[in-house]
Amino acid sequence: AAMELKEVILSVVSATEKVEGRKRLQKILHLLQEASFDVRAKFRIHHYGPFSDDVVSAAESLVLEGNLEEQAEPAGAYQTYQYLYKLPESKSQTVSTSLRRMIQDLNKFSTSALEVASTIAFYESDGLNRAKAIEKTQFIKPSKAITPVIRNAELILDLIKKKTRG
Repeated sequence: AAMELKEVILSVVSATEKVEGRKRLQKILHLLQEASFDVRAKFRIHHYGPFSDDVVSAAESLVLEGNLEEQAEPAGAYQTYQYLYKLPESKSQTVSTSLRRMIQDLNKFSTSALEVASTIAFYESDGLNRAKAIEKTQFIKPSKAITPVIRNAELILDLIKKKTRG
């Protein structure tokens, strides 16, 4: 059954209980798409890796409709804010077992690892091999794409590719 992008977003928030940051939401959705889940969004490479305007507008309309709560929380020393997404208490979302499991597995990783994995996956889908995709990711994200983060990113990529094969 085809899922609306809004449903997928609600599934992610439901399966994780809360998503800390718009960037994290973007990366999880992109990785789900790379794992062949039905995520109907167009991603492009952006300052923080793969980014989709479709995801931004779907999340915004969920908030406006009252189906998703968005709270701004101070993050970091420069008084920047990150947005926390939660389901309103009155709402619940049914999530299929395979989707829930994948979301929960992805959610164990740091946002940096998700961002790096998402970027490598983007370049691989674009036709680069793993080594070249990692090289290109390190070039655009030198501060994030450090060895331990790359190692975790590769675990994430194994996770999503397993789903594609299986």
